[in-house]
Amino acid sequence: MPRSFAFNDSIGVGDVYLPNSLIPSFNLPFVASIPWIKLRPHVTLAAANAALEPIVRQFAQQHPDRFPDHWHLALEPIIVPFQQGTGRTLTLLFAGVVLLLIIGCANCSILLLARGRTRQHELAIRSAIGASRWRIVRQLLVEAVVISCSGAVLGVAASYWLAKLPLLLSPDSFPAESFIRINGPILGFSVALALLCGIFFGLVPALRLSRHDSACMLPGRQIGVAAAPAKHRWSVLIAAQVALTLLLMATAGTAIRSFLGLMEMPLGYDPANVMKLGILLHLHDPGELSRIQSREARTAYIEQMREKIASVPGVSTVAVSSDNAGADATPPYTGAESSFDIDGPRDREQRQASVMLVDQRYFAALRIPLLQGHVWNTDENTRGDFIAIVNRAFATRYLSSSNALGRQLRVPGLAQQRLAVTSAQSTAWRQIIGVVGDARNDGVDRPVVPAIYLPYTAVIPSNVQFFVRTQGDPLTYLHSMRAAIASIASDQQISSSQFNGTFTLNEAIERDAQYSRQRLFSILFGVFSAMALALAMVGIFSVVAYSVAQRTTEFGIRLALGAPRAHVLWVAARIALVSTAAGIVIGLALTAFSAPSSPSGCKAPLPQAVCSRPPRCSLSAHSSPACCQPATPSPSHPPKLSAVNKAYPI
Repeated sequence: MPRSFAFNDSIGVGDVYLPNSLIPSFNLPFVASIPWIKLRPHVTLAAANAALEPIVRQFAQQHPDRFPDHWHLALEPIIVPFQQGTGRTLTLLFAGVVLLLIIGCANCSILLLARGRTRQHELAIRSAIGASRWRIVRQLLVEAVVISCSGAVLGVAASYWLAKLPLLLSPDSFPAESFIRINGPILGFSVALALLCGIFFGLVPALRLSRHDSACMLPGRQIGVAAAPAKHRWSVLIAAQVALTLLLMATAGTAIRSFLGLMEMPLGYDPANVMKLGILLHLHDPGELSRIQSREARTAYIEQMREKIASVPGVSTVAVSSDNAGADATPPYTGAESSFDIDGPRDREQRQASVMLVDQRYFAALRIPLLQGHVWNTDENTRGDFIAIVNRAFATRYLSSSNALGRQLRVPGLAQQRLAVTSAQSTAWRQIIGVVGDARNDGVDRPVVPAIYLPYTAVIPSNVQFFVRTQGDPLTYLHSMRAAIASIASDQQISSSQFNGTFTLNEAIERDAQYSRQRLFSILFGVFSAMALALAMVGIFSVVAYSVAQRTTEFGIRLALGAPRAHVLWVAARIALVSTAAGIVIGLALTAFSAPSSPSGCKAPLPQAVCSRPPRCSLSAHSSPACCQPATPSPSHPPKLSAVNKAYPI
C-alpha cells in the first residue's frame, strides 16, 4: 500500500494500526471485522466475484442469521462511491475551467489587438525602414508568449495555496488518503497549454497588425471609416463572450441555489444548540465492565450519568440513545435498517425500517413533534418491552388505516448483537403507542425512510450517546459535562472518535457528504463565474474601446455635419448593447439546452437560475460605460484610445 493509504471504514481513519492478534488481550467476547481485499494485478472484479462467492455462500449456510434472505456478492473498488458522488460534477468543473480558458484567451487576443492599435504608427515605421513582416510577427508573438507564460507561472504559484481548498471545504467527498498536489505531468501540460494559447491567440492579431501598407499607416495618411466586416467581427466576439459567461454564471447560480435550498430544507428536528456525547462503557477495562454486565446495572449507570449531565447549569434536556447494529440515533443518518413483522396479512414486500434505541426524552431534545398517541414514561422506558413509536413515513407506507395506534409489530433481529445486554422480551410483539413527525434519517437530501423508535433499555450495547440541548453554544458546556461524568466514574471517558465522538448536530449536518459537496461546488462555481464575469467585462470594454477607436474619423465627420452628442453616443453604444443582448439570448439558449447537465444533486431548474436578473444586468450595465468612455468627444480634441485496486467489505 502507498504511504498515504488510510483505512476509512465506518469508524473513521485510524492513527495507529495494531496486529489483529492483539485483540484477544482485551478479553472481548466478540470483535467485528471488516475484510479489505487487494486484488492481484490483472485480476478483474468478475473473476474475483466468481472465486469468492462460493466461499461466502458456504459461510452463509453455516451462519444464516448474519445474512439477509436474498443477497449476492459484488466487489466494488473503494473509489467508485466517490466517483459516483463527484464524478459528474467534477466534469462540469472541468468544463467551467475550459470556458474560463476560452474567455481568457479571447480577452488576451482582444487586448493584444487593442494594444496593437496604439502601436500601428510604430509598426508602420519599422516596416518603412526595412523590417520584414515576419520580424514584426515574431516580435508580437514573443510579447504574447511572454504574457501567457507569465500568467501560467502566476497560476501555478497560486495553485499551491488553492489546491488544499477542495479538501478543506469537502473532506468527505474524497477518499481519506486523498491529497492534491502539483505534479510533473500536470505542470508540463499547463506550461504547454499556455505556450499554445499564447502562440495561437497571439498569431491572429500579429498577422492582422503586420499586413497593412506602411505608407497608409504613417501619421497623416490614415483614411477611411472602419469596415463593416470588422465591426461585425467584434460584435460576434462580444456576443460569444457574453453567452459563455452567462452559461457559466447560470451553472454557478444553479449550484448556489441548490445549496441554499439544501440549507433551507426542513429537517424535521431542530439541531441548534444540541450536542452529542459518545460514551464507551469501560470497554477496555474488563474489571469495570463486569460490574455493569446486567441490564439493570447498566441502565442505572447510564441514568446516573444522564442526571449528572442534566444538573449542569445551562443544560435544558438530556436524552439517551444506544447503538443498534453499529448505528446510533444521530441525525441526519439514524438507526440501522432491519426487517420487522407487523400484525395482519403479510404481503410479498420485504419490510424494512430504520430501528433506533432511544429514551423518552429523545423527541423533546431534538424537538421532533408528536402527531398521535403519547411517548412512553419512565417506568415503560425501564422495562423496555412491548411498546414502540413509529414515524409518519412508517405509518403511511406500512399501515393502511388512518390510525396506527394499537397496531402490533416486532423486530426479530433486535437481540442479535454482541457486547450488549438485552431484555428477555426484546423480540416480542410491541404495541404502537405513538406516531412522531418525519426527521431526516437517510441524509439531508434524501426522503425520510420508515423508522421505529424503541426504548434503549431493550438492548444496551457498550456504546451509548447522550443528546444534550443547552441554552447556548453546547461546546462551552463540554468541560462541565466532563466533570459531571468524572464525578461518577473518574476513569469513564468521553469518546473522541469520529464515529462515536463528541460534536454538535450542526457539525453532523456539515459532515454530510452531499451537504459538503454542494457547498464545495457552489463555492467553486461561484468563483469561476466571478472570474468569468470579470474577464467578460474586460473583454467587452476592450472590444468596444477598440471598435470606437477605429471609428474616430467617422465620429468626427458626424459631429462636423451637425450630429448631436446623444446620437454619437447611441451609435457607439449600439454595438455593445446589441451584441450583449444577442449574447444573452444565445446564453439562455445554451443554458436551456444544457439544463440536464446541471451539477449533481441540484434540485433547482437551470432555466430559472439563468433568468434571474443579477447576471444579465451586470453584463448589460457594463457594456454602456465601456462604449461611452472612449466615444465621448472632447470639445477641442478627437477621442483617442487609452488602454488502487481495492474493494469494499463483503
